Amino acid sequence: MILIADSGGTKTDWRVISSDGKISQASTKGMNPYQNTTEDLSIIISEELIPQLNQHGAVQTLYFYGAGCGSNENQVMMHQVLAASFPQARIIIENDMLAAARALCGTQAGIACILGTGSNSCLYDGQNIKAQRPSLGYVLSDEGSGRDMGARLIRAYYYDEMPTDYRALFESKFDLKLSELLENIYKKPAPASYIASFTQILSLTRNHPFTHELVTASFESFVATQIKKYPRWEELPVHFSGSIAFHFSDLLRNVAIKHGFSLQNIIQSPIAGLTLYHQSIL
Repeated sequence: MILIADSGGTKTDWRVISSDGKISQASTKGMNPYQNTTEDLSIIISEELIPQLNQHGAVQTLYFYGAGCGSNENQVMMHQVLAASFPQARIIIENDMLAAARALCGTQAGIACILGTGSNSCLYDGQNIKAQRPSLGYVLSDEGSGRDMGARLIRAYYYDEMPTDYRALFESKFDLKLSELLENIYKKPAPASYIASFTQILSLTRNHPFTHELVTASFESFVATQIKKYPRWEELPVHFSGSIAFHFSDLLRNVAIKHGFSLQNIIQSPIAGLTLYHQSIL
């Protein structure tokens, strides 16, 4: 049995390829070594993942693509956690950017981007990542992401920059107290996911000018700091993966037209493309 994982800041999508070729799926919380302790990760595996795998037999090979898995230190940490639960498996740890590139570009050159809870991008030559913007984490970067948009919403609320009708809706949906906000951001685990959770109001107000302005500004910040930093960005196809890119694809396409790059594939999650990729190399 082959087990494949694509893990972001909020959730992890899992796919099982059984020995007979059948594919099944599972889902757990996000598993990010920057945001979760080894204890947190072990609990997610034992309490959320293992019960969903019991009927599938032993895992022989495990491919884990994860946010925060770009450094050797974090890859070692994640490998140790997974090996404790799957001691007989061959375990390969890769970052989520390679997952997106393989799912989006296949064997063609292009620029692959992630816009989910966090954000990232890379220049892909059809086989390998050739260049990648440094990921500075949710505090310093993540432009165009759910975290970025959530932070823009929170700032607009506290700085009285929301239109009156929008503010009323925001207050009806979120009972936001400053002390609780700061505690969730600075004292509790997974602050990026917490901040990104405020973006649910954007889906409810898709046609409001304030939503258009906020989402567009966030996307344009991503274009400026990520896409336009790559050579030949005006010529190469640009692809996106992630919930934010998927749900606001119309606004993202408008930004692409404005800035003159060729936007092609937009998918919500790379897991389907990753599954096809690994099936093809069996």
